[in-house]
Amino acid sequence: MKSPQNKNEAVQVLTTLWAGRPEVDVGCAIIEYLSSNLDARHIPFSQFFRIALERKLDERDAVLNIVNYLSGAQLHLLAKGFEYIEDDRATEIDSLQAKAAYDANINPLTGQFDDAVKKKIFVYFIPSEVAKQVLGSAA
Repeated sequence: MKSPQNKNEAVQVLTTLWAGRPEVDVGCAIIEYLSSNLDARHIPFSQFFRIALERKLDERDAVLNIVNYLSGAQLHLLAKGFEYIEDDRATEIDSLQAKAAYDANINPLTGQFDDAVKKKIFVYFIPSEVAKQVLGSAA
């Protein structure tokens, strides 16, 4: 599949792929949000649920599906980031540290075993470089 060249093409990809499903409306709402927030540095997962609810789209599964799709290889409009939060202090970590935390209960800051570490790792998103090119261009 060739990458979309602009926002209209990105919407068309969603419309074609998810035809007749709530993912189309949720995806279009998220693409609209991204196109207005291309300089965002930290978009928590909860923001996507808020975007859907603002449009009266109470479709949690659709939000999960679309965020997964938009952060995947096909459209790749969202880039993932990870943070470790403890005692109200957030520290950015890389994907290997996040994986070690989940797979082996390793605290990414100390390297020590921490059986509660999974509750301290959070994913966030930013518009990818592809999003900045695709959503920043005119239709």
